[in-house]
Amino acid sequence: DRLFAVEEFDFPAPLVLPANALEDYAKKFPKSVVIGRSNAANPKGAQVLQREVVSATKIPPGSRLVFISMPRDRCVAPQLAEMRHDELLRLGKFGGWIVKRLAPRPVYFLLPGSVAKGPATALNSATCAWPLYVELCTDMVLLESERWQKSSWARMDALMAVWAKTPMYVLPEK
Repeated sequence: DRLFAVEEFDFPAPLVLPANALEDYAKKFPKSVVIGRSNAANPKGAQVLQREVVSATKIPPGSRLVFISMPRDRCVAPQLAEMRHDELLRLGKFGGWIVKRLAPRPVYFLLPGSVAKGPATALNSATCAWPLYVELCTDMVLLESERWQKSSWARMDALMAVWAKTPMYVLPEK
């Protein structure tokens, strides 16, 4: 099993988010809350999402694991609280669609910012395990935006998806 390989090399098991949690976020927090900067994630919604994050070792066998490539300035970023509201809404709508399409099979998203928690050493270890995390996933979705085109980490995700022979899809802005 691929997850066994991650653990065999002493890398942290990736943390994943159920697609249902993002669908609920999109329904409960449809309007953005401006706090010092525009388009910030709703703080209450981000807390709810953070509580839903689980280890990939705890998801049921046969689950669909979808890697979400998003614009960022470092490998393990942005944290859920730092994500943009419009991106969370797009992922919520996509999560609702994919859950209905693949029912009864559970769907989980691997988000770059929530893949690992802890001190800098844990985050650096997760960075080293990035190719293994990409290979764990059944699909990759590119969260298209102008910012995605400028993000070297996001483009690296796409390159690793090709390397891992993972199907790649684009989630457009509109």
